[in-house]
Amino acid sequence: MGKSKNKYKHLAGLDKGTKLLVQTGVLKERPPGIPFPVRGKKNNSKRNLRKQKAETVDCTEEIPNKASVNSVVLQKKDGKQEFLNAINQKNCDEISMPSSETSTTSLKVERNNNNNKLTNDGVKSEDDYLSPMGKQNNSFDSSSQLSNANKSGSCEIQFSVNFKARKQQRKLDLKTRLCSKLQGSYFRWINEMLYTSSSEEVAKLFSEDPHSFAKYHEGYELQVSKWPVNPLDMLVNWFQKKPKTWIVSDMGCGNAKLQSLIKQKVYSFDFVALNPNVIACDMSHVPLSDENVDVCIFSLSLMGSNIADYILESNRILRIDGILIIIEILSRFQSLRKFRKAVENFGFEFKQQNLIKNYFIWFKFLKKGRPQKTRAILYKAPGQATGKIIEATDAARDWQDGAQPLNNNAQHSFATALQHVVGDNPNVKFLAYNNAPPGVPSIKTKSNSKGVIILSTTTDSAAWIVHTVPGFPAAKTGYNWPLAENARGHLLICLTISESQINAIAASLLLVQPVIYYNDIPKTETAAMPYFNKLAEGKTSTLPPFTSRQTIRTQSANPLTVHIYSKSESSKYEIYKKVIVKVLKKTIKVWSRRDSKLKGDCRGSQRHIRLIKSPAVVRDHNTYLELDITNWAVSDPGNLFCHIDKPYFKNQTREPAMAICIDNNEIFARFNEIAAQMLKFFELFALFFFVRLSHSQTSTCQNKQVYKAPGQDTGKIIFATVAGAWDDGAQPLSNVNQHSFAKTLEDVVRNQNNIKFLAYNNAPPGVPNVNTKSNSKGVMILSTAANSAAWIVHTVPGFPTARTPYSWPVAENARGHLLICLTISKSQINVIAASLLLVQPMVHYNDIPETETAGMPYFNKLAEGKIPTVPPFTSRRSISTENARGPVAVHIYSKSESSKYEIYKKVIVKVLKKTIKVWSRRDNILKGDCRGSQKHIRLIKSPAAINGHNTNLEADITNWAVSDPGSIFCHIDKPYFKNQTREPAMAICIENNEIFARFNEIAAQVEDCPQ
Repeated sequence: MGKSKNKYKHLAGLDKGTKLLVQTGVLKERPPGIPFPVRGKKNNSKRNLRKQKAETVDCTEEIPNKASVNSVVLQKKDGKQEFLNAINQKNCDEISMPSSETSTTSLKVERNNNNNKLTNDGVKSEDDYLSPMGKQNNSFDSSSQLSNANKSGSCEIQFSVNFKARKQQRKLDLKTRLCSKLQGSYFRWINEMLYTSSSEEVAKLFSEDPHSFAKYHEGYELQVSKWPVNPLDMLVNWFQKKPKTWIVSDMGCGNAKLQSLIKQKVYSFDFVALNPNVIACDMSHVPLSDENVDVCIFSLSLMGSNIADYILESNRILRIDGILIIIEILSRFQSLRKFRKAVENFGFEFKQQNLIKNYFIWFKFLKKGRPQKTRAILYKAPGQATGKIIEATDAARDWQDGAQPLNNNAQHSFATALQHVVGDNPNVKFLAYNNAPPGVPSIKTKSNSKGVIILSTTTDSAAWIVHTVPGFPAAKTGYNWPLAENARGHLLICLTISESQINAIAASLLLVQPVIYYNDIPKTETAAMPYFNKLAEGKTSTLPPFTSRQTIRTQSANPLTVHIYSKSESSKYEIYKKVIVKVLKKTIKVWSRRDSKLKGDCRGSQRHIRLIKSPAVVRDHNTYLELDITNWAVSDPGNLFCHIDKPYFKNQTREPAMAICIDNNEIFARFNEIAAQMLKFFELFALFFFVRLSHSQTSTCQNKQVYKAPGQDTGKIIFATVAGAWDDGAQPLSNVNQHSFAKTLEDVVRNQNNIKFLAYNNAPPGVPNVNTKSNSKGVMILSTAANSAAWIVHTVPGFPTARTPYSWPVAENARGHLLICLTISKSQINVIAASLLLVQPMVHYNDIPETETAGMPYFNKLAEGKIPTVPPFTSRRSISTENARGPVAVHIYSKSESSKYEIYKKVIVKVLKKTIKVWSRRDNILKGDCRGSQKHIRLIKSPAAINGHNTNLEADITNWAVSDPGSIFCHIDKPYFKNQTREPAMAICIENNEIFARFNEIAAQVEDCPQ
């Protein structure tokens, strides 16, 4: 076990995307200076290993310190300091060997009776003892003779001292060997540095010491001479048959030989300009405009701790359908298939690979679009038609404005994420759940979960969208944002995941008993997903456990960790305190409507529930709890943002509930900003949290979260990738396009033959007064043509209406809403269904064919409306979204009504083992809970602000929480009411620093602990 702990210790310096490539076996780290074994040759014996080392150009002598290139050789302690100091400044021919004997001559010894004297008479030159090739002459001088002392009275011995010549030659050979050894070691050290340092570090070092770069290329040219073929020759031959009008980018060009050998225009980039044709730069940031070149080449230049940045940069500068050529040593790869898949996640399509001389591998990719953005949050404030968006990336420093109003059916992240839910795509199937299903009025359910699980039937791609919009989206009926919801604050979280994570999501949803109103995911897709099939069949857990902790990871180069905490109504847990705080083991700041019972809880040590004050601001959208129906929390301290599907009411202890906690610094920071504010405005937000899906596969969650504040018709959007701050929604949510909500749902509200979905909503579109305990709302979307899916979770009642044009309920503008969109692989749908089963969602639409869900037993149960009647009554599942920059981990915690757990305290806190800060409506029973140590529930004060949008608990119907400390954001489908202990509930927890940070900002002001 000791070894496994440090298995990836050597990867500590790598960025997330590059580390993922190495950890998953896609790429080996190249051992500097030692050639890789060629496939087909045996190298496992010590003899072959010695032979292999002997044949290489590089010297295997280790350089002990790589702090300074120029001084590295000075650390050799062999007494020849002058020689070692000169190696980096002179050619070897200019170096003289230090020696006490500087003469290279042979001596003549004269002996007589009187004395012995050593003279230089008859001295022979060095050439007399060396062959023309410099080899040692081993024969004695023929003139050497021994005089007879008895005859002459003196003995003159003339002796050619050939052993001295041999000794001197050995010194010359030593000089040559030392020079070669040190040059090889020098090359080897630089090579090691290139593979273990970031491009920024390498560029800085070489700019300060360009001589080192020249020395490195001298060693590189020596290595080229040993190869069976030169990759440069292959490239020249290839370009001879290509259009002369092409523009080429040679990344890591060396001395720019390719530029001089082909007729196409070539931009040659490397760290140092060895000649005027080379542009010196960091190759992760080349001085070219977007979509400017036709071909981008990496010929043996994918090295460093951030090679993912190189691929992303190539995507940026390549035109659509531009060609990416990668040439590497074959033995560098442990899995060619995984490498191809990893590159495709950066927006490329694999076209060809060629094995050359059983030594090199040539890859050809075509650019098909921008890299997948797999996790985002959209927060729409009350009264706003657009939302604020945040992505879970390292560059996420602020909310972005939504591109279009949410009622638009295109050109915004929500509509894009749902395009295959509201439309008809035969290759995309989904399961949608909502405690207010579209077209189904007055459903009686304890569940408050809303979301969509989407998958592609042709590729391993899926998404999970979690939101707060009732009656939305309507499956297969065109995107139709409920305009009435513009008045309320909403949250949408979209996570791109792999299909294998759907079952974990479903395991959590099972306890929440979501109302599944649509499911067309075929059983062939969910055959191996028992929880999803149970969820789809409507089975409800009646036996313990009554809580669930699941963890998923988004599917991208830089994955997000999302924790899903759910509890069934049988658990009797209060989800904020007994689940979120207990699990996170941190204080949480909560933004949620609250009753007169539940208060902030400061009992115990560092595990409090602090209530965020209302109103608040999401960047420049005001939100307040009276109209913001989102429930969320941020951890304190920490990087966790949580969306909870139940408000901070005492009655949620008797209801199923779910929290989705995202571990991301950027998202956390944006929400933590909201939690910190105490602005006196009276508008609410809806948050839409998006994880992007490929357009060609399924709905696209454009890495955005939209939080719509009450009274706002637009939302505040946050991406899980670049969630530095909330962005403004580009358009009012009532617009049918040009905003993220409509874009997410475009295949839900319109017919798309390759996109199928299941939609659930406790207030289904067009169905008034549904009697259900579920409060979940969402859509599971999948593509039948690709392995692509999405899960949309939201808070908007009666939205979306399936296969009808996008129609945002304008009445919801007065309330705050949250929408979360997760792009996932199909395999994760069953996991999601397993969680939804406990929540008993009201499924109001499902056209996912059984052929797509054959291996998803939980999804099939969810789609069939089956409810678990035996324990466990809680579920903990984890999925991961799909994204080129790295998947986001999503944990789904759900509980059935049989669990009797209060989802906030008994599920989310218990699983996170941290305090959570909760934004949720609350009753007069449940209060903040500060009892115990570090596992508190702190209620976020109302009003609050989401980056300029004010929200308050009176209008904000979202329920969310963030961990404290931590990086987890959770969306819960039940408010912080006591009665949710008797109802199913689900929490979707996203582990993402960026998302956490944004919600943690909202949660900065929490109510005092009850006395």
